[in-house]
Amino acid sequence: MPMTNWFMQNGWMLFGGLGILSIATSCFYGFKYLRFRQFPVVEGVVESSSVVAAWDGGNGDVGGGWTYIPSVTYQYKYNGELFTSKNVYSFGYRGYAFRTAAEKVLQRYSPGVKVVVRYDPLKPSFSFLINGTRMMISASLFVGILFFIFGTLAYLHGK
Repeated sequence: MPMTNWFMQNGWMLFGGLGILSIATSCFYGFKYLRFRQFPVVEGVVESSSVVAAWDGGNGDVGGGWTYIPSVTYQYKYNGELFTSKNVYSFGYRGYAFRTAAEKVLQRYSPGVKVVVRYDPLKPSFSFLINGTRMMISASLFVGILFFIFGTLAYLHGK
């Protein structure tokens, strides 16, 4: 059976499956984003900030390169206990392709500056300064819906 026939008969599963996976992922992160928005806030103080350069794990031919990560160490108090954290983003670190982009993030996090810290009331040691990115969640949802539509159309066309 030629590859085109196989794809016409079974491609809908691939597209539909990728679409469902992408929609589920965006819903998962969307709910986390909304949950994180409800976290209480406390004032913190920046201790240090810098840009960390890291190799992104490429094999040297394709996909390799440096990524620049804004690193901020800050302290905050909760119930009289002092906590120190390095979480800038709620979903872990975010690397940038250009050092200048990471430096732009750090412009508002100079040492000694007071910052708004969101923390988990069930685990106060978990905190962050910036809550995720709606664009990533929206893009993932859009791609998932698009793939699901392609999968549905492929299925209907194959019948």
